[in-house]
Amino acid sequence: MDEHPSSSQTPSATHTIHDDTLQPSHGHEANTVRIGPIIVFGGTLVILTIIVLLLMRGMFNTYMSRAEQSEPIPSPLVVTRKPPPEPRLQVSPARELEQMRSDEDALLYSYGWVDRDTGVVHIPINRAIDVLIERGLPVRPTE
Repeated sequence: MDEHPSSSQTPSATHTIHDDTLQPSHGHEANTVRIGPIIVFGGTLVILTIIVLLLMRGMFNTYMSRAEQSEPIPSPLVVTRKPPPEPRLQVSPARELEQMRSDEDALLYSYGWVDRDTGVVHIPINRAIDVLIERGLPVRPTE
C-alpha cells in the first residue's frame, strides 16, 4: 500500500481550523463597559448629594434659630460702639507731627496767659533763659 503521507495523517492536522472565538480580533478591544450602571450610579450620587446639602441647610437654620432665641435682647438704653481708648491710630502721621511741632513752637516763642486769675504767664524761651541768667536759680534757705 503505497499511500501518500498526507493521507495517513488525521484530517485535523492537515486542515487549519478557523475559529473566530480563539483568535484575537485586529484593531481594538471589544467594548465590555456597560454605560447604564455608570449613569445610574452618577445620578444616585447627585441626588444623594443634593439631599445631604438640604439636610445640612436645615440643621444650620435650626441651630441659628436656637442661638438667636438663647441670646438676650440688649436694652435700647445701652450705649453701643464707644470709641476706642487713647491713643488712637493716626490718619496722617506726617501732617499731625508738623501740626504738633508748630503748636509747640507757638508756645515756646510767644507770650501768653497760663492763668489770668493768678497772674501766671508764659514767656518766650529765649527771654526765660535771659531772665534765669540775670536772676540765677532759686536757692533754698539752709537751716
